Amino acid sequence: TKSKTIAGLPAAFTALGKNGWLALFITVLFVAFAHVLLSRTLWGRWLYALGHNAQAARISGVPHDKALTLAYGASGVGAAAAAILYTGRLETGSPVLGQRLLLDVIGAAVIGGTSLFGGRGKIVWTLFGVLFLTLIDNTLNLNNASHFTIMMVKGAVILLAALLDVWRTR
Repeated sequence: TKSKTIAGLPAAFTALGKNGWLALFITVLFVAFAHVLLSRTLWGRWLYALGHNAQAARISGVPHDKALTLAYGASGVGAAAAAILYTGRLETGSPVLGQRLLLDVIGAAVIGGTSLFGGRGKIVWTLFGVLFLTLIDNTLNLNNASHFTIMMVKGAVILLAALLDVWRTR
């Protein structure tokens, strides 16, 4: 497509993103499934161990390559599901569509308590981080704040959460 936007997507495809209840159901289902995988399976323990100290995890017998391959595969499935819902919601496709979401995605994880240094974090708390950032975004939008003001406030909140993480891990 030479980085050009694609419009005129089929109605069945855009219905996935336009139906708010379906998107909410898929999101809750994905979060619940990921929570069970990360908190109740051996693979989840492997991932936390690798995130905390990869060398110690290898010495302990964690299959490094297998665990990381599964993690990247699961991440790809999650990214694909989110991209389908987001593209359907906007009724357009573009290779740069998600660039403006990068700060929100990383910020939600950090605000939710995921450590920037690895090995700690819960997906349910990340969901609360998403809700908190959405609350900030909507509140500032309703008060007619400029895009730059909204980004500065979000950045300050994310920076505060990151500083609290550093302070907490000392």
